[in-house]
Amino acid sequence: MDVAVIGHFSIDTILLPSRTAPFVVLGGAATYTSFAAKRLDASASVISKVGGDFPEAYLWWIKQEGIDISSVVKHADEPTTSFELNYSSDLAERTLRLKNKGTPIGIGDLPVGFHAKALHIAPIANEVSLEVVEHLKHCADVLSLDPQGLVRSFDEAGNVAENTVVNKEIF
Repeated sequence: MDVAVIGHFSIDTILLPSRTAPFVVLGGAATYTSFAAKRLDASASVISKVGGDFPEAYLWWIKQEGIDISSVVKHADEPTTSFELNYSSDLAERTLRLKNKGTPIGIGDLPVGFHAKALHIAPIANEVSLEVVEHLKHCADVLSLDPQGLVRSFDEAGNVAENTVVNKEIF
């Protein structure tokens, strides 16, 4: 594999001031990174977990784009990580709220003998641990990290806040 991405897919609900109904779309850095890799003619795969609420149409679409999703695990009794993005009237600001948090990705979720030329770690809600990152260091020639899902935390209502207890060892 040229590029492998590890992180959760998400279901994003986008609220815009000009619309009465929200948009519900496929989201997450794993989505955007894998799609970008394919557009650059790289082979791409994703290691992720989704819940029973994750639409089969999304998996079909990702697969139709030529992305290997054989390491995407669907847990029927768990939720998919999902966010609500609420934009201000001038679209200059948005609030981000975690609606559901999926199950973290563990060492046991990684394919046996896994190797990629490049591996992009793309957590969105703290689903990738230091232990997993340490293991992944030996699975790719190039390792990159999108830290967004490590530097934010969530209150009980799901509102995003800066994570003041980031394990800097992961960087």
